[in-house]
Amino acid sequence: MSQIEQPAQQIITYLHSVVQKHSSTYPQIREVAERAIQSILKGSILSHEELDFILYPLASFNEKEMSLATDKSAIDQGVLMKYQGTPRTHGPPPCSII
Repeated sequence: MSQIEQPAQQIITYLHSVVQKHSSTYPQIREVAERAIQSILKGSILSHEELDFILYPLASFNEKEMSLATDKSAIDQGVLMKYQGTPRTHGPPPCSII
């Protein structure tokens, strides 16, 4: 195995272990890992999503869970955000709670 192939194989082994450990909690993790593995095997340049997944495999899944929990909590409490005004060139759009 060449010096270039060895780190690639280590990353693939690592991704397989992440999938085994977390696939019951995050079923879609297998698909994301498989895309990254295929890019590595092809020798392709990794997309920023694939690279983020390799570096922080659970970050995007945890962020989505937190976002969904926050959205659900806001809906449960009857809080809705309504866009008002015209688009701005910087910063978040103006919102109000209705």
